Amino acid sequence: MLQNFDSTDFFNHYWQKKPLLIKGAIPHFQSPLERDELASLSLEEFAQSRLVLTGDKIEKKEDYLVEHGPFLPDRFESLGTKNWNLLIQEVDHWSEEILHLRNYFSFIPHWRFDDVMASLGVSGGQVGAHLDWYDVFILQAEGTKQWLLEERPRSFEKFEGKHIIEDLEVKLLSDFSPKLEFNLEPGDVLYIPIGYAHQGINNSTCLSYSFGLRAPTLRDMIVEHLKSELEVIHEDERLKDDPSTWQRPGQIPENLVVSLLKTWPKSLTLPTNPQLWFGKLVTTPMRHELSAVAEHSDEELMTLLHNGDFFRNPHARVAYYLGEKSISLFANGERLSLERNPTMTKLMEVICDQLNFDGQDLLPFVKMDGLKLLLRFLYEQQTLLIEE
Repeated sequence: MLQNFDSTDFFNHYWQKKPLLIKGAIPHFQSPLERDELASLSLEEFAQSRLVLTGDKIEKKEDYLVEHGPFLPDRFESLGTKNWNLLIQEVDHWSEEILHLRNYFSFIPHWRFDDVMASLGVSGGQVGAHLDWYDVFILQAEGTKQWLLEERPRSFEKFEGKHIIEDLEVKLLSDFSPKLEFNLEPGDVLYIPIGYAHQGINNSTCLSYSFGLRAPTLRDMIVEHLKSELEVIHEDERLKDDPSTWQRPGQIPENLVVSLLKTWPKSLTLPTNPQLWFGKLVTTPMRHELSAVAEHSDEELMTLLHNGDFFRNPHARVAYYLGEKSISLFANGERLSLERNPTMTKLMEVICDQLNFDGQDLLPFVKMDGLKLLLRFLYEQQTLLIEE
């Protein structure tokens, strides 16, 4: 739990309304991985990393350079006194210790998380003034960092054309006018709502983690229902979900319609069984494609389960919906319908409410009807992987 923080007050006064600095949110915080350990991830093919080099001011193309990993080991030694900042996406997928940091934000449903990004650099390093069309929590891990924010969120129209520095591969603001200033120390957390332009500048050699929150874009929701309407919908307009509808971390809200009606075009009717297509939508992987798995019989899969050879795929996205008589389990964009009963409901909580589990967690349910079907589904959808 975060210290000096009340989730009810947060949702009432700050969530998607205005920024919030939580001083001392995690007292005596120490990063689970050191800077060198994180930087070493950027040398690997599997990691998505960017190195940003900037001048003291960013006003034109020549002031900004982005390099994409993987990097050679001597790249960082050659940077000298340049202003640089290294960004590494999905560090929660490669480190169980960083994955556990997400538990501090368990007041947000798991399906709403995108990833945890590590940002490390030298004094003066930054990525430039920009904005994100999603909410984010910034956890300062080492050193100090200054954050400058505009006073109000921007509309989509004020994030296009003349508002952007020309000829850059990233969208940096040419008319950034900050009014708010926050200085973060280790253990502090800053919440930046969707649409707030911001700029983070390292005051020292420092490290921070960004916890990005994902809501389906309004475009993505409508393409599932009526693709021909896409031309009139901005690609980054997202679901405005109501926190009062949220239930368990892995559960699709029962009263999802309350959230959908806030954003859904009046000209369109809501789809039949919105919880079912919504569950498939929010569990579809964004960055990782599924590959074919080796064939195994039900008996072989059960043997692997008993031997403790299964573990949860950190890339997998899972959620469940409790219907009146059935339970829908969603895994990586596919759905399995199961009979609803107290034991199956408990099993859904094990699979979907936890950020990580392995085959041992399923052993108490081995005599349950439907476990073989469920196990095959999780294996074929690559939610459960086999330990090599």
